[in-house]
Amino acid sequence: EENQNTLDTQSALRHKALELLNNFLQTKGNRFTTYAAKAYILMDMQHIDYAKALFQKSIELASDWHSTYRQVSNISHRLNQVDDAIAFARKAVDAKDNTDQSRAQHKEHLANMLHNAGKLDDALNTINELLQTESKI
Repeated sequence: EENQNTLDTQSALRHKALELLNNFLQTKGNRFTTYAAKAYILMDMQHIDYAKALFQKSIELASDWHSTYRQVSNISHRLNQVDDAIAFARKAVDAKDNTDQSRAQHKEHLANMLHNAGKLDDALNTINELLQTESKI
C-alpha cells in the first residue's frame, strides 16, 4: 500500500508539473527550455513519442545543445527509428557547445548507432576519428 501511495503521489506531481509548464507556455510563449522540461517528464511517464516531438520543438526554438540532440537520438533508437537515431547522433557530435569529452562520448554513441544499423564501415571510421582525437588530447 505504501508503494502504491508513492506511485500515486509521483503521478500526481508529474501531472501537476505538466499543467504548470502548459500554463507557463500559454503566458510566456515558446521557450525551448520549457518544452525540454515537459519532454523529460513525459519520458518518465513512458510517453516516448510525445517526448521526442517536444525535444524536437525545443531544438526548433534554439536549443542547439549537444545534450538535446543526444536525447532525441536515444529516443529514436528506443523507437527503432534508425535513420533519426543516426542523424541526431551526428548533430550531437557537431553541436557547438560540446567539450572534447562530450564530443568523444557522442562519437562513441554515433559509432554504436551506425554499428546497430549495419553500417560497419561508417562505424569503424567514426571509431578511428575518435581514437585519433583522443591521441591528440
